[in-house]
Amino acid sequence: MKNSPVLIVVLLAQAVVMAACDDIGSSRRDAPEAALSGQRLERSRIVWSDRGRKSAVVSAGELIRFDNRNEITLCDSVVVEVYDETGALVAIARGEEGTVDERSETARVTTGISVRFSGNDGKETSTLTARQAEADNRAQIVSASGNVRVRSDAGVTVYTEKVIWDGRTRRFRAPGFVRLVNGTDVEEGENLDANNDLTHWTMDRVRGRSTRVREELESGS
Repeated sequence: MKNSPVLIVVLLAQAVVMAACDDIGSSRRDAPEAALSGQRLERSRIVWSDRGRKSAVVSAGELIRFDNRNEITLCDSVVVEVYDETGALVAIARGEEGTVDERSETARVTTGISVRFSGNDGKETSTLTARQAEADNRAQIVSASGNVRVRSDAGVTVYTEKVIWDGRTRRFRAPGFVRLVNGTDVEEGENLDANNDLTHWTMDRVRGRSTRVREELESGS
């Protein structure tokens, strides 16, 4: 994504729900006629757009929407696709269950989560697993919490309890304790800031064992 994007989802501004097959159809200003109280729709999707640009697509085997509620329940094979301002796919969050909050424009995945991130060249760069993930369409971030693990294709793995991925910069932030494993290197610290494939990073109060020279550690390479 020209630096721009969660479970997920990373997901963005005015929502458009498009119909096709059993999809829901409407714009944000007009309540969907198909989405009646308690109605269950199969093989459905929600498409969010920002100034006519597709920013995220949320799909599930079953979608349940109730009148007078802003929340839509997602069941069975939930997928959240996140797109950048050029229309490129930059993250895909998958899970078994989730919800969509229409008021805050967020999508949450709560079971069996896996999020795959792509780099500027379109190639996949890292995979995240966690207990739950949320994609915020307005802030363009994907956040994950609970036993979080991020593993890059370069072989670097981060273990922590909370990670925030910024779709505009394509960078990870982990505000708390972090363990980073890179081959035989095992380092611990706080407040991780890292690029998309975890090849360049910085942490506060770094400690642990490493076979790399001190200059490499201090430069965050």
